[in-house]
Amino acid sequence: MKKLILIFSILALLSSVSLFAEEDEHAPSMTLDEAKTVAQQSNKPILIKFVRSDCKYCNKSEVDFDSSQTIQNALSKVILLNFNLQDDYGKQLSEAYDIGKYLPLFILTDKNGDIMHRWDGYSGVDKFVNKLYRSLRDPVTIKEREANIASNPVVRDVNILASYYEDILDYKKAVHYWHQGLSMKDKYRQTYLMKLFENYANGSWNDVYPFDSVKAAIDILFNEPDFNQADLIKAIRMTSNVARKRNRTDEIKQYLIDGIDLTKNSPNPKFNRYAFLFGADYALFIKQDTVSAIKIRKNGFNIKEDHSGSIKDYYPFARYCYDREINLVEAKELLLVVTNRIDDGTYKAKVYSLLGKIAEHNGDRKEALKYVEQAMLNDPDNEYYPEQYTEI
Repeated sequence: MKKLILIFSILALLSSVSLFAEEDEHAPSMTLDEAKTVAQQSNKPILIKFVRSDCKYCNKSEVDFDSSQTIQNALSKVILLNFNLQDDYGKQLSEAYDIGKYLPLFILTDKNGDIMHRWDGYSGVDKFVNKLYRSLRDPVTIKEREANIASNPVVRDVNILASYYEDILDYKKAVHYWHQGLSMKDKYRQTYLMKLFENYANGSWNDVYPFDSVKAAIDILFNEPDFNQADLIKAIRMTSNVARKRNRTDEIKQYLIDGIDLTKNSPNPKFNRYAFLFGADYALFIKQDTVSAIKIRKNGFNIKEDHSGSIKDYYPFARYCYDREINLVEAKELLLVVTNRIDDGTYKAKVYSLLGKIAEHNGDRKEALKYVEQAMLNDPDNEYYPEQYTEI
């Protein structure tokens, strides 16, 4: 009799949830508290999915979740919650789960709502299902892993905790666990060192660590024998960006020289393009030669003086100029050319948004608002542009 009552209780709850969802296509399937009740009664974990209506891969996942029997079979193992971050309840719940910038975001919790695993992005049915099943086979919460490490540390727990805290932008805890992993698993020393550098750099960008921490971390990479070249190039780019934000560009001379040496004559064409970036930044920050910096960066994008060349290079070149507060007149001219030559609304909106930033930087708020209005018209589902408009 008790089992029968339990079944009817769950069916009644799910039925009410279904009716609620029919009233509003964006309404959550149920609240988190309701999901916990169902999860505890059914002894299933909870899978929370965060999406936005203007997210391409979120929409792709929605289609597959509705149409793929493979996904539906996998989802039968969990209580699924689907929240749109553009709705009030989704926004409210997102504050408790440290939503980053990459969507869709999936958070797997135990039946009590304690987080076990977290991952972002969607690239197809098979990869999603494999990730979900792997996570279900390891039903340990973050809290439990931290307790386990205190008494019996194992590399897997350390790596999962480091990645988790990195994902939620808690750089200090991430650094703590990556250091612990480095001390336990020397075989993957270079991977741990790169992870440590990335968290110091991102932490410095967000005012968690001083710039000296970034310099110390990248110096370790360069002193490591046969360190991965792609990672070194990435580290130089990140160091240069943080230095620019921190007004410490006078301290990155050697890193830029090393970057030029690594990329200029590399047999890898993907690396060659960074030689122009490092060369331009060297001219700008070290030699204080803005004219040469602009010329080098144009050569990297193959932009001619008469503005001939591939139009797809205009936006990144203009972005380079805006980020460094140089050559903004020409940057604006190139962006206006783009708006007249392309039809893709999403891309055009991005261009208008940058035009708005340049106008605001120049002190012309009226013009800035005009450009951001065009961004909103061309990509009406993107909530960033109304936020940009409000800030201006």
